[in-house]
Amino acid sequence: MNGAHDSLVDAKAQTDIISHKHFQNFIDRTKSIRLVEDIFTRAEQREMMKKSESLRGVHEPWFELVEGDGFSWSPPTEDTYNGAASGGGPGPSNAILQIARCGSLVELFLSIVPESVLEFIAERADAYA
Repeated sequence: MNGAHDSLVDAKAQTDIISHKHFQNFIDRTKSIRLVEDIFTRAEQREMMKKSESLRGVHEPWFELVEGDGFSWSPPTEDTYNGAASGGGPGPSNAILQIARCGSLVELFLSIVPESVLEFIAERADAYA
């Protein structure tokens, strides 16, 4: 539209929209808001959510788990705790406790999330943006 950044042009465009025959059914309604729940049944909403899920596969180094491919995972022994007979005790490690006592949230965060992970996330964000 010519002069689209002019407020008078904006006002005229809004007037054209409101006075259009397809919009007139929505004027002077007793209920100003129609919730999605009022329009679609729960089954229809679930179906829409399924269809809106991403269809793109995961990127390297991750891979999609497919049922029946025989893949299984369990945490390392040192990260499991099933009582006195296995793994370390529950709670933070001594290294984390020392960092937490310093009072630096940045050091605490970077000790949990390696810088390489943050760099990788930044690269992926740039690629997808």
